[in-house]
Amino acid sequence: MHMFGYGFEYGWLGMFLSMLVWVFLFLGVILLVTKIINKGDNKKSALNILDEKFASGEITEEEYKHKRDVLKS
Repeated sequence: MHMFGYGFEYGWLGMFLSMLVWVFLFLGVILLVTKIINKGDNKKSALNILDEKFASGEITEEEYKHKRDVLKS
């Protein structure tokens, strides 16, 4: 006789796989949220690095302005 909608058909293996799916979904949501939160920081960091290179004389003013415009766009 079949049980409609009750219990796990695959026993402990089904429970394990089900839990594994939930864990991966949870981790995926956390990863997505952290990427969204840190998205703005990457551009700011790149601009800071560019400022430091210009201040130390590693790049010329023309290079600095061009790269700054590229980063801001």
